[in-house]
Amino acid sequence: MVSRKIRDKHETLVSRMADTLGLDLEELGQRGLFPSAERDDAILSCLGCTQLGSCEAFLLDTVAADAAPPYCRNAERFATLSDKAR
Repeated sequence: MVSRKIRDKHETLVSRMADTLGLDLEELGQRGLFPSAERDDAILSCLGCTQLGSCEAFLLDTVAADAAPPYCRNAERFATLSDKAR
């Protein structure tokens, strides 16, 4: 079982990555494009990532991006959400 603190950290990383990509996860959720079950899947995917330091550095150094870094386990999910959000 993952501690709440670690889960919260990865939830924050998912949210920050989405923000960096110009995605409003709350709005997408309200529109039915990013239901809570998919949010949970994104967090679980993030929890399994081995590139935590690289992700944190990317988010610190990047204000906006068109795509998540290639090592991001949610890169495809974010790309799909970007397409749906248009």
